[in-house]
Amino acid sequence: MPRGSARRAHRAARQGAPRARRRPGRARVLDRVRRLPELTVAFIPSESLISSALAADPGLLDHAFRKRIALASPVTLWSVLKTVAFSWQQDVVSQEAHELFRVSRELYGRLSTMAGHVDKLGRSIRGSVVDYNRFVGSLERQVLPSARRLSLLDESKVIADPASIEDEPRLLTAPELVGAVDED
Repeated sequence: MPRGSARRAHRAARQGAPRARRRPGRARVLDRVRRLPELTVAFIPSESLISSALAADPGLLDHAFRKRIALASPVTLWSVLKTVAFSWQQDVVSQEAHELFRVSRELYGRLSTMAGHVDKLGRSIRGSVVDYNRFVGSLERQVLPSARRLSLLDESKVIADPASIEDEPRLLTAPELVGAVDED
């Protein structure tokens, strides 16, 4: 029997025969693996070996793909590795973008809360200024005139007029801060 036909006969016998070589415990091992790879890359170290195998059996690639196996020559393996590396980089960039978005949303929420506190503090300061100015007005209109009449008895001590506060707290004007205050 010529050598090529013996090979074909042997290959045909192997393809048609049940896979007796499979290990009985293999199914249990695979059941324990949570996530199986979508594809296994079988490295064939020579382009000519793949060409010869495909010439002898044109259905070899289809058979391998049905079994989730990709036959890879050196050039093909290089392309696969570069593609996988690029996709991993993109995955890392995507994860970092999601984290940046999450942190940005958290920061915006915190700034919104802080804007509410700033507005409340500004109203409190404004109220303090109004109360202080009322106090100064009452002091100047009612208390100091009486005190001045007393000072006529002893002119060595002069009570100075208190200064009023004319400054107002600055109002929030940034749309992000004003919007947060309006929501409260």
